[in-house]
Amino acid sequence: VACQQRTDLNSLFELLKSAIAKTRSDANKVKAVHGSKRFGDVQHSWASIAKGERLLGYHPITLIEEGIEDTLDYYFEVYSNQS
Repeated sequence: VACQQRTDLNSLFELLKSAIAKTRSDANKVKAVHGSKRFGDVQHSWASIAKGERLLGYHPITLIEEGIEDTLDYYFEVYSNQS
């Protein structure tokens, strides 16, 4: 579900890289690779939560930065023991 924040792909990449770097220092070495723009590429994502607010009373309480960190913490915990 969206969190009423505008997020571009480069920012999302940096958020993921920063969150991963907390457990894997080599993550800071990863660089984004940009190709040429393609027809239909979305420059920014800002999903509307209006319908969820109206029908379900949804109001975001977690910012994207916190949500990414929580999600990665979960995956690292669950999947780190699987080899």
